[in-house]
Amino acid sequence: MMRLHTKRIFVAILLLIIPAFCFFGIDMAFRDAGTGIAGKIYNKSIKIDKFSLAQQEARTQMFSQMIILFGVQSVDQLSQLRNRLSNYFTRENLNQLTWERLILLHLVKEQKIEVDRSEILRWVSNFPLFQQDGQFNSKRYESVLRNAFGLSSVVFEKHLKKSLQIQRLQNRTTGQIQPTDSEMRQAYTDQNEKVVIEFVLMDANQFGSELKFSDSETKAFYDLDPEQFRRPETIEAEYFVLKQEDLTEQVTISQDAIEAYYNANKTQFSDEKTELEKPLAEVQETIESILTNRAIEELFYEKTTDISIALIKQSPTDVAQEFGLELKKTDPFSLGQSPLPKKVTAALFTSEEQGYMQPIQVDTEVYLAQVVKRNPSKIPTFEECKDVVLKSLTLKRKIKLAQAQAQKKRAEIVAMIEKEPLPFAEAVKKAKLPIQKIPAFNRQDPLTILPKQVQNIAFQMKDNEVSQIIQTPNGALFFAVSEREVPEYKEDPQLIAKLRNQKQTQFYQLWLNRQKEAANLVDLTPFF
Repeated sequence: MMRLHTKRIFVAILLLIIPAFCFFGIDMAFRDAGTGIAGKIYNKSIKIDKFSLAQQEARTQMFSQMIILFGVQSVDQLSQLRNRLSNYFTRENLNQLTWERLILLHLVKEQKIEVDRSEILRWVSNFPLFQQDGQFNSKRYESVLRNAFGLSSVVFEKHLKKSLQIQRLQNRTTGQIQPTDSEMRQAYTDQNEKVVIEFVLMDANQFGSELKFSDSETKAFYDLDPEQFRRPETIEAEYFVLKQEDLTEQVTISQDAIEAYYNANKTQFSDEKTELEKPLAEVQETIESILTNRAIEELFYEKTTDISIALIKQSPTDVAQEFGLELKKTDPFSLGQSPLPKKVTAALFTSEEQGYMQPIQVDTEVYLAQVVKRNPSKIPTFEECKDVVLKSLTLKRKIKLAQAQAQKKRAEIVAMIEKEPLPFAEAVKKAKLPIQKIPAFNRQDPLTILPKQVQNIAFQMKDNEVSQIIQTPNGALFFAVSEREVPEYKEDPQLIAKLRNQKQTQFYQLWLNRQKEAANLVDLTPFF
């Protein structure tokens, strides 16, 4: 049968195979287009491998800058910083930084900007995280790169060289940008000018003492916007707290351990002036403290791990008894009214896991917690929140009365000031109103007792000018600037440097945007 129908069978096989190969070829072509090329700049294709390398370099540069900015000195602080930056290092942000880096490296190559090996070594030796006791430490350098950056020193220094070339390009671009004399004087005035304000406050509680509302009026107010009476989601939790200080008595450091540490780290204990090693007796307490803290941290970690494992296998009550801990339980609480630290609260509200979460460290304490019950957010019925609705309606009406009275009295006072004329304080006194005073403050001083907008408006007003009515949470107010302290200009190096940095940053961003336009960027990264 096969011999008799060879042609037909061969044609049938071809009909099956050829379409499959066609689709396979088309799929591979699209796959290459998506993963082979990340995009184009200056009408030149950028392959994925080049883009990925630049992205790694951009991440390393940004991480290094943040380490300096936040003053990170230890690996522990480094992990905390990494967590803080996790939201920033999104794919979108990284892609943008990567394209900018590739464009800048193109300009570096065009302008033939070079960096000496000595500049790279100087940067590395001055980087705080690579230092120990104020001195560059090669072992620490290799360890931090390996564990924190995931790079070898050779790769890191290649990345660093390009970053320093870009920095030199930036300096060339913005080096001539300096603040003008008038800008420096204005900035000095803005920073140091102080004003004194006098204000009249109409407290809503002074009005509407005889306000009465029927159930139908109260219900109508509720029906206008039931959403404003929504009750937030609440949870009930149970948790353990393990404190490092509770483990102090369980740790003892032997003399042998102290001597061993001293012999292995003698160079750390040298006199700054003579550079001679200090004798053991002189640094005994310091070493004991170092070893004690290490032992406590190790014990702390071990005990936390043991409790976490036990909570998987046993009931919380049994775990509390086994480890001598107190099992604590909370009443229902919302996100904004939690009895627990913010970090723990946030984890509880966002966790979708059943049972105890991973341990959460807050300073020298570890929390092991789980959600026992969730009460979802809901809008209560009118009957369930009738008292709250009545209070809200009453306050709203009182505030309206306070605002109306403030408008009336402000008009009287403005008329007196313009007619007689009178200072604001005397006009207020003549209107038989109580007046309050805020001592001299500048733009940076917090005004906790008044709305923030008062501070912003005050520095834009003329002396004795009366402000418009400003609503407060419990009434309304109006005010005037009664005194103004304008300091004589003095050259402030820190302020000049800050102003220069601001101008240079603004100029650089505009310049960079122009370079990105000139590069004719075609970004294909969203498609793979």
